Amino acid sequence: MVEKAELHQELKSAVRELCRSFPDVYWRELDAKRGYPEEFVQALTKAGYMATLIPEEYGGAGLGVGEAAAILEMVHHSGAFRRLAELVIHNISAVGVQVDTDGLAPLRIQAS
Repeated sequence: MVEKAELHQELKSAVRELCRSFPDVYWRELDAKRGYPEEFVQALTKAGYMATLIPEEYGGAGLGVGEAAAILEMVHHSGAFRRLAELVIHNISAVGVQVDTDGLAPLRIQAS
């Protein structure tokens, strides 16, 4: 278990450092033009983080969900997904969730 904790700390430290290359102004400019963070995604890809959950035999890191969560935690803390989180929260509050009565799907979402 200690090895996992150390791996998570190493991942967090490395991702935090990568994210420092993309300050708040980068995200504000993208928000203003409603752009896609291509440079950020390329940096994550080049560093291997986008392949965290892909098995090694397919060219990925072969890591688990815990490691992916550690990476996403640091990306979120950097502010990279602040705007995305706002959109998700807005969308959740803009719809009502209804339990599926026919049993074919656990939830059905209806616009309110």
